[in-house]
Amino acid sequence: MNIPGNPPPDPGLAGHPLIAGQPMAANERGKHKVMGLRNIAITAPYGHNGVFRTLEQIVHFYNTRDTKPEVCTDNNDPRFGKTCWPVPRSART
Repeated sequence: MNIPGNPPPDPGLAGHPLIAGQPMAANERGKHKVMGLRNIAITAPYGHNGVFRTLEQIVHFYNTRDTKPEVCTDNNDPRFGKTCWPVPRSART
């Protein structure tokens, strides 16, 4: 994947110190707090992992992530964002 710094999968809110180890942590896996929109045009890259480089890309993702029928392997796939999206890393086994 072309994600800046190639970080490990982010557990989302399940990794928050107040939630980790609690019974509800499994329900919070992969969930993320959303940033505010102030100065959004100058805060690229976008997405919690920085995979989107433009506002157009992140808006396209949110508009199509639940409607694309195909699954890409990762964001290096030439079909990425056109006909498919990868399965979220937090959902992979």
